[in-house]
Amino acid sequence: ARTIPALQKFLTAASHLDKPLKKLSQEETEAGYKVTASITRELIPSRDRVTTLCDCLDLTLVDLTSLHENGALLRFTPQELENLIVALFEHSKARSDVIAA
Repeated sequence: ARTIPALQKFLTAASHLDKPLKKLSQEETEAGYKVTASITRELIPSRDRVTTLCDCLDLTLVDLTSLHENGALLRFTPQELENLIVALFEHSKARSDVIAA
């Protein structure tokens, strides 16, 4: 069976859990967060898309358009972005203009 590299790192680190616990240094704590984030990205590939989508829910139409223009929403297809705009904002000339652009 194929083992995901980040998961292998986690399993290696977890194999030492039978030893007495010690206070982790800042460096060890940060390394743990990086491994956890790496495992999460590999096991849940849509996590970044979901996080970005959640971040968009409170934005104004202007802010959402600005993010798109700056390339921050490249994880989404044009159709997905249009659907998001239609779902979040009531029908208006501004919404129609953004969709038409």
